[in-house]
Amino acid sequence: MPPKEKPKIMDIPFDWIEPLDDSKIKDAAEATDIVVEAPVVPLPFLTKLLKKVRRQEDRGEVLTKLTQKLKIRSESKLKMEAEATKKRRQQEHAAKLAENTRRKVAQVSQVIVGAKAATGKKI
Repeated sequence: MPPKEKPKIMDIPFDWIEPLDDSKIKDAAEATDIVVEAPVVPLPFLTKLLKKVRRQEDRGEVLTKLTQKLKIRSESKLKMEAEATKKRRQQEHAAKLAENTRRKVAQVSQVIVGAKAATGKKI
């Protein structure tokens, strides 16, 4: 009986990694204001796949192929996160300014009420 040949790295079918339905991804992205670049590969699946590949060089090749296949763009993801952080900070700043303005108006109205009570005159 001849020894069983191990499958080569090129024999791994990458076509069976099916992305989610594009329309569902776009609908979910529009509903949450999130830009979806590529389908997400679950980490357990990725680790299971990489454990089957024995040599380190082949693992790098698998990751490269997966990256190309799924069009993962970490730079654009980082840019998206930076923009989200910037928007959040702007909103926090605007809320803080509105709160400060409200407090100052309340203080001025307190001073006016106190002056009316002290002098008995209209101000």
